[in-house]
Amino acid sequence: MKLANKLETARTEYSSQWDKVLKDWNSLKQTDAAWLTYAANYLLFTGGTRWAIDPFSMSTRIKGIQTPDFANDLKNLEFVVLSHAHNDHLDLTLIDAIAHLPVQWIIPEHMLEKVLE
Repeated sequence: MKLANKLETARTEYSSQWDKVLKDWNSLKQTDAAWLTYAANYLLFTGGTRWAIDPFSMSTRIKGIQTPDFANDLKNLEFVVLSHAHNDHLDLTLIDAIAHLPVQWIIPEHMLEKVLE
């Protein structure tokens, strides 16, 4: 499949995939599970806690994908682990959108300035 076709598929299918992942993540009650949301970006439900490692949305990477309502979609998020500042791990648009939520953050010291800008 050519790159242009892959990009068009991402543009047309990503919103429904995001919605499905978030519905599953938000509705899980007992079983531990993890959802891969991009290359190395996860939403997790373990021990009754909803958390994320490098939360990321394709809408940041590909023009034409509608930006999800991160604050609403991730309102049950309890804590976030940020690993490093590579652009496939750090989604500042998403982070800004959920910064007001009562989320605990685990951020390496070398990333604080970039995240707090």
